[in-house]
Amino acid sequence: MAKLTCPVKRHNRKIAYDVALGVKILSNNPKYVGNPFHKRNPGNFNLTPPSCATTRKNLCDDVAIFNRNIAQQLLEDGLRHGFFSVLMCNGWPRNVWALFDNKIPLEARLDQYAGTYHGFPMDRRDPLYMEIIKNW
Repeated sequence: MAKLTCPVKRHNRKIAYDVALGVKILSNNPKYVGNPFHKRNPGNFNLTPPSCATTRKNLCDDVAIFNRNIAQQLLEDGLRHGFFSVLMCNGWPRNVWALFDNKIPLEARLDQYAGTYHGFPMDRRDPLYMEIIKNW
């Protein structure tokens, strides 16, 4: 896959709320691959290195997501609900949001290659945190 050239500033994030487009994006089979910087426990993500958690990153471990299939399902759920960024990059939304365990907002971010995402629990100070809980 070709590298994306779509830099996006964080403060431009808005939720599309477009279920039909989310289903269309799902038909292109987006993949959740993870990121070692968001992991203390590598689970079954098959990352290289397996984990490389930093104190500057929100960790999947903090919400007990250790299985890539669960992360993939959450990515797909966010798209099915229309909870993805209005900002697109080569046909892929820059961000996808989902609600884990009916109470924890998660964000998946498009990686440098089209169709692959990594995710993490959102910070409570994020302006979209409560919007996702209220509208899910």
